[in-house]
Amino acid sequence: MKDLDFLYTLYRQGKLDDVLVQSSNLLEQGVNSAEIYAIMGGAYTGLGMLETAAEHFLTALKINPDNAEIHNNVAVVLKNLGRMQEAELHGRTALELAPNYAQAFDNLGNLLKSLGRNQEALAHHNKAVELQPQSARSHNNVGNDLRALGHHEKAIPSFVRALEINPSYAEAHNNLGSALNSLGRYKEAIASYANAIAIKPNIAIFYNNIGNSYHHLGDFSDAMAAYNNAIRLNPSYAQAYRNLSEIKRYGEDDPLVKQMNDLLGSPNCSNDDLMNIRFALGKANADIGDCAQAFEHFYHGNRLRKTQLGYDISSDQALFASIKELFSHGVAALDVTPTLSDKKPIFVLGMPRSGTTLVEQILASHPLVHGAGELQLMPQLVRSANHGIISNHSDMQSIRDAYLSAVQQLAPDKPYIVDKMPYNFVWIGHILTTLPEAKIVHLKRDAVAVCWSNFKHCFSSAGNGFSYDLEDVARYYRLYEELMLFWHQQFPGRILDFSYEALTNNQADETHRLLEYVELEWDDRCIDFHATERAVATASSRQVRQKLYQGSSEEWRRYETYLRPMLNIINAN
Repeated sequence: MKDLDFLYTLYRQGKLDDVLVQSSNLLEQGVNSAEIYAIMGGAYTGLGMLETAAEHFLTALKINPDNAEIHNNVAVVLKNLGRMQEAELHGRTALELAPNYAQAFDNLGNLLKSLGRNQEALAHHNKAVELQPQSARSHNNVGNDLRALGHHEKAIPSFVRALEINPSYAEAHNNLGSALNSLGRYKEAIASYANAIAIKPNIAIFYNNIGNSYHHLGDFSDAMAAYNNAIRLNPSYAQAYRNLSEIKRYGEDDPLVKQMNDLLGSPNCSNDDLMNIRFALGKANADIGDCAQAFEHFYHGNRLRKTQLGYDISSDQALFASIKELFSHGVAALDVTPTLSDKKPIFVLGMPRSGTTLVEQILASHPLVHGAGELQLMPQLVRSANHGIISNHSDMQSIRDAYLSAVQQLAPDKPYIVDKMPYNFVWIGHILTTLPEAKIVHLKRDAVAVCWSNFKHCFSSAGNGFSYDLEDVARYYRLYEELMLFWHQQFPGRILDFSYEALTNNQADETHRLLEYVELEWDDRCIDFHATERAVATASSRQVRQKLYQGSSEEWRRYETYLRPMLNIINAN
């Protein structure tokens, strides 16, 4: 039909308004075909009129319900409208009608990923790759699924393959950068992000991401420039404001403070955006010295984050109780075969914000030590053994072997390795049972100071759910105290309690004590830890690049009047 050919020509030329005019004329002439409604749906989609596009696609399907392409197209539009259940139904119908429809596999995979069904998404995207192995988009989607599942190393070949097919694929360069960033390969990540920016210099998220890698490397000047570029390109980019706030000190007349305040009143600000802006404004007002406004923003930011995570402290209460029950009945007496290893593991642990990053930086300044950062390794191994925390001799042996094998690969040339995942305090029983040669450095900090520091910080991971409520953080601190007392009773003399305040007040003596405990000779570089060049991926990355200073544990006193719910629990007998 010549009229349809003409419409498709106009559509390919991007003349969408002309498509709609000509299509309407045909409909008025009585030409009532599914193809006309479908092409109108495509034109309305291109114009951003998604509700109208969906109506036209659905009208087309009433005329021709067996058209897989139309089902696929309406599924994409419905997904973008948030009508997920309908979108999934049409996506699956497209594949029933056309089982080898690669694009439909891709689009349904994207829908499933947006619903958090990452394993299903991966299966669909893998099928798309199988059907169209030269599709850079499909390879990129597989990489994104693998990253969402936590398989950052496995994701890299998919992004590399996408870029082999299409070297100008800016999003794939960005995604490769994010995989490398997650693996701590920050310099390589920066190179990938830079490639993305060179191809598409006006995409705000690319600048935010490269800023994160600069931040981890301690290049705060370039990080701030990158975050500012992200905000320049997208003045509503809430996450970039929060990232910038972590390394910037604000003055009273800073224009960014006004921009953030204006965003709070924007009807287009999502709850996630509001949460990020609240934490950023809390930091800004704290810098300015307006404690009342700072607390107001921290309070509301925390409420939003707690709702977002759905945290309930009863889950941690149950976990800690089950661990105590386990190690009260002899599991700690299980022997493991001391497999040979040239690695001497040091676990630096305690409450988050207690100084674990600082102590890791001191130790990593020694030439024989590799600072591995916050490894997820031990909790993952414990949870995977026997499908839970109840472990037998075989489980304990497998944890030991897997842990030593993994850390050997991280730094084959350094005999000492520091794992500074704070939450390893939960797994001390498993650590000392499976790795009897391990050294445990337990960071202790003033209870109110550490709870306040947690409350005023928005963590990038979802694992700190307790910190977003004044009562939760205090109750969690009590759980932590009780568990540490239990570990000292179960493993007397095996854990070094190391005070953050004592370190800041008497750096040289405390550093000597630390090195003596982990059986390292003195090295002056451990005193000048702030000069050590290494990547730091935690919230304390700026502090550990400065000399020690006293008084940080007293900052909470400026907010004391607002902290009654927390103080009442901490100070209760």
